[in-house]
Amino acid sequence: MANPTALYSYQGQAPAPLPKKILLSDGRKRTDVTSFTEEELTDAGFTGPYEVPNYDQEYQRLLWNSETLSFVVEDIPDEELWSRIRKHRDQLLLESDWAMLSDSPNETNFHEWEMYRQRLRDISKNFDSPKEVIMPMSPENLSADDFDQPEMIEDKPIWRMRDIEAEIRSINQILSVGISTSSEV
Repeated sequence: MANPTALYSYQGQAPAPLPKKILLSDGRKRTDVTSFTEEELTDAGFTGPYEVPNYDQEYQRLLWNSETLSFVVEDIPDEELWSRIRKHRDQLLLESDWAMLSDSPNETNFHEWEMYRQRLRDISKNFDSPKEVIMPMSPENLSADDFDQPEMIEDKPIWRMRDIEAEIRSINQILSVGISTSSEV
């Protein structure tokens, strides 16, 4: 008896669950999936059952070879992975545009959002392989105390270095404004 949840190929097509009704070569119709015999399935043009092999859905794709009647696992090319990452990154940048507006809510920490967005822009520069990419966490998902969490610093030391450089620039701006203001007095 056929397994009603198993995958079968019909005339070489990609495997799918069995239909509710099959047509045998002598014109008879069968409608009870649980009672289909292997002989009836073969007579109706079905082969199988087939099992889907394990594969890494993030970096590989599953294809059906209708000539060999088998699944093939194929690595997704790096160019395609980079394209997916850039598309996702662009979406995250678009979703965070509001934080850069001059009229964004007062509780928005501009500096954290600015760092997050820069980290997104630098992904293709900071990672050699698309399989190494670790997307930065949005400040929206972190408390102020968590933003420079050690895990993020360990993931990419360059991000922490840029954070420190940005803080130094901010301090220098404050100092230069303070010096020019005091020299004008």
